[in-house]
Formats: sequence, structure tokens, C-alpha cells
Amino acid sequence: MVFRDGSYIDDVYYTGGRDITIKTYYGRDDEPDWRRVPVAEMPKEWLLEVKAAVDGALRVG
Repeated sequence: MVFRDGSYIDDVYYTGGRDITIKTYYGRDDEPDWRRVPVAEMPKEWLLEVKAAVDGALRVG
């Protein structure tokens, strides 16, 4: 997913609660930026894609 500022999400960690930790990059050679954001700030479409991926992974195992 690409944000309005041009950064994109590379990795996501969720350990419960109302926040997620995301690793973002601003360019190909940029150092990653780790930050916590409220789940409510993420677009619904993106959250549905993440949920579908997790549900699929749980069915395989």
C-alpha cells in the first residue's frame, strides 16, 4: 500500500489491541521507518486484504 506522502508499507506486525506496527520506506534505497499507527487509520480495503490473507494462511495450516 502506498501512502499519500509516497511512502509504502513493507511489513506489518499486529500483537493485539488497537494499534499495528508498520515498516515503511520512502524510496528504494531508503532506511525503513518503523511506526505504530491506529488500525482505524488504515483504509478499509487494505484491512480486508490483510484479513483475507491471514484467513487463507490459517486454512492451509
